[in-house]
Amino acid sequence: MSEKTALLKALTIRMLIFSCIVFLLGIIIMPDVWAYGKGILFGTVFSILKLKLMENSFSTAVTKEPNKAKIYANVQYLIRYLLTGIVLVVGVLEPGIHIVGVILGLLSMKVAAYWYAKNQKPTPKDGSVAFEEWEEEEESTDF
Repeated sequence: MSEKTALLKALTIRMLIFSCIVFLLGIIIMPDVWAYGKGILFGTVFSILKLKLMENSFSTAVTKEPNKAKIYANVQYLIRYLLTGIVLVVGVLEPGIHIVGVILGLLSMKVAAYWYAKNQKPTPKDGSVAFEEWEEEEESTDF
């Protein structure tokens, strides 16, 4: 399995775990659990699809010239956010889908990304593989 595939799989699993936890908490709080669950499902599925769109746009952008890659990446970014806006509008207008569930489903990608980054080993800014933490040295005084 390639590193990119492993990253996408790890993020997707974390998104699903977050969505399940939020759903279980919502069972206690939300009056209409069915609509809330559909909202979380709708938002989470869209977030997973958006993650795949991001992967495709990054893979394509790195093969282009720098100026064309920048334009391409910006257009793809705007398309993803336009689609996110459409999903939010559908969540607001559709009475069978709870908007809070949609929003939490959409936030699952952010939570998964922070969760994944938190579990990674720190790397130094110079890009080298080895990372050694600074050890505090005892100060000696020469009196």
